[in-house]
Amino acid sequence: MPSSARLRVGKQASPLVRLPGRPEGKPLLDKYLTLDYQMCERRYHMRTKTLPKAVRRSVALSRQLVEQVSALAPPDLRQNFNRLVTVALQEFAARQTAHTFEEAMAHMAADPTIRAECAAIGRDFAVAETDGRKDD
Repeated sequence: MPSSARLRVGKQASPLVRLPGRPEGKPLLDKYLTLDYQMCERRYHMRTKTLPKAVRRSVALSRQLVEQVSALAPPDLRQNFNRLVTVALQEFAARQTAHTFEEAMAHMAADPTIRAECAAIGRDFAVAETDGRKDD
């Protein structure tokens, strides 16, 4: 493209498209190029679909289970079954996480190499135990 041919994009101070023989101050297709650029820019910045915050599932529960759980639930959860299920699932997830952590800690406590490493760290820091502080 010759140096006299320029392209202007949006509001940026960039070159303009010019025709040979057209006056210097009159750009060709400036309005259309600006609109095309703005449309492309808008399309580029479109948001992708976001996932909904709530997941809807249909489950079949026995009437006996629902009545038993409703009778045992705190009063504020008895009338709101969705909230009751949410709280029950949160408690289940917390129990599973705690159980996994406890199993990992028990495995580490039984591992002789980890026990030896902890004993070595204890010996290295035994000198700090005699630093004179009363709150140790």
